[in-house]
Amino acid sequence: MKMWLEEIATAVLLFGMLYLAAVVVLSL
Repeated sequence: MKMWLEEIATAVLLFGMLYLAAVVVLSL
């Protein structure tokens, strides 16, 4: 159960970073 939550948290973190990178690139 804990590993499952950790995996989701990691995926969300990576997705958030990708989203931020895309926003920065589009802003430029």
